[in-house]
Amino acid sequence: MTMKGQTKISGTGINRIRSLCRESLIAEPEFTFNEFFTVCFKRKQADEGVYEGVNEGVNEGVNGLFVIIKENPGQRVPFLAKRISTPAKTVERWLKALKDQGKIEFKGNGKTGGYFVIEEERKLKS
Repeated sequence: MTMKGQTKISGTGINRIRSLCRESLIAEPEFTFNEFFTVCFKRKQADEGVYEGVNEGVNEGVNGLFVIIKENPGQRVPFLAKRISTPAKTVERWLKALKDQGKIEFKGNGKTGGYFVIEEERKLKS
């Protein structure tokens, strides 16, 4: 059948999808036929290396932040974020992780307080 000077290819879509998937080295989709038909494409599972890389980056950031707090006790988020060139929201998440691990604490009121390493504080008191 011809439409506006082009040949319409009828009934070859599924075979073309299968062949394109093979050429692209991706899993062939599942086809389900009812009144209509559906096509289900499968995604690859995320590689463990991806998760390891992300976790390493976060852990390095948290550990780096801990060192900055140890070297600069009493500082607040704006100082810390600027010092490690990281968005304030990310620094806040890392601070929460350090607080949850019992490594740091916030002392003072909300406007003038800052973060301190707990181990150093205990050493000073004994």
